[in-house]
Amino acid sequence: MNELTVVIPVGPNPKHQRWLQEAIASVRAQTVNCDVLLIDDMANLDSWMVPSCNVWRSPWRLGIPHAFNFGVALAPTEWVAMLGADDTMEPDAIERALHYIRQDDPHVQANTYYGFPVRYMDTGEEQSVPCGEAVVSKTLWKRTGGFPVESASGACDAAFLSSIWNSDEFKITMLGARPLVNYRRHADTDTASRGNWQGVILETRNLLTPLRKPEWGRYE
Repeated sequence: MNELTVVIPVGPNPKHQRWLQEAIASVRAQTVNCDVLLIDDMANLDSWMVPSCNVWRSPWRLGIPHAFNFGVALAPTEWVAMLGADDTMEPDAIERALHYIRQDDPHVQANTYYGFPVRYMDTGEEQSVPCGEAVVSKTLWKRTGGFPVESASGACDAAFLSSIWNSDEFKITMLGARPLVNYRRHADTDTASRGNWQGVILETRNLLTPLRKPEWGRYE
């Protein structure tokens, strides 16, 4: 059985599928085997387009944060890597991620958000701060609630990271320094298309910055 699943949400607009084949190919080219789970977020993907991929079809439009949350919940493995449908992974991204994760003890692993270092395809610029391209465990998502429902307006990764940043219970770390994910910047990205929402997004993030504990009870 594989140790990790790569989750890729695919939205309903053609722009969400434009580079999907490249994203899948980059996962298939990994130096270690992993599962691929596509969250068909009203994209109506044809099976011939996504051979050898597991597909979960959403009954209604989810959006990015909820699509990733469903992906973590539905993945057959404890470890889940999140990848945009327009991005790609370096061939050793999963192998390197697992290498770094295994260096932590189980308690730290279960409470850590492991961010991928990112390279922007258009400029070659590198980003060494955590973002939505990351590896997480089901346990972390269960203990934190995952990407906040309040962040549906955008920047779910920033909202989540802000909510656990100052916690003694959770940790945010980077999977080394070398870029492992290639991020495609273009006018149709979810981030770019939500420019008019920036005021709401920033306010939501700031409100969530204090540690957000689950409302349903104590941690296990």
